[in-house]
Amino acid sequence: MLGRMTASWDSSRQAFADATQWFVQTSALVRGRRDQPGLGEWDVRALVGHTSRALLTVETYLARPAQAVDVASAAEYFQAT
Repeated sequence: MLGRMTASWDSSRQAFADATQWFVQTSALVRGRRDQPGLGEWDVRALVGHTSRALLTVETYLARPAQAVDVASAAEYFQAT
């Protein structure tokens, strides 16, 4: 079984902020290549859009903390689904 996450809340927030900043800077380099192939059937525009939506989803979920913890780890979540 996988272990629980040991990073602190502040460390996790900083990692998310760093990754987001990297994504924004990298996305700015795309410029006129949005219609080019990106990954599988997805073009660059779709990949940037999907990732942008994922970042917004994380922010939305973090803005409204859960009342209780139903599953305590990613492994438990995977098992539950």
